[in-house]
Amino acid sequence: MTADEARDAITRHLERMDRAELIFVFNKGSYLGNSVVMEIGYAYARRKPVYVLAPIPDPFLMPLVSAVVSLEGLLQLVHP
Repeated sequence: MTADEARDAITRHLERMDRAELIFVFNKGSYLGNSVVMEIGYAYARRKPVYVLAPIPDPFLMPLVSAVVSLEGLLQLVHP
């Protein structure tokens, strides 16, 4: 993948996030990779609610999260 292709892929991904009503991070075991950390920051900057499956141990990142929810809880948010 070229640098231009990578930038285009990232741009398309962020555009899909812009269209989303909320962001859910499936961080089983509290693991977050670098890309997910960037996505959480992007969603927060775009005022998108961010939900995670497990608490994030990073004290600077967890305040950007709206709530910790189970998969069942996520379904309740999406289809009340």
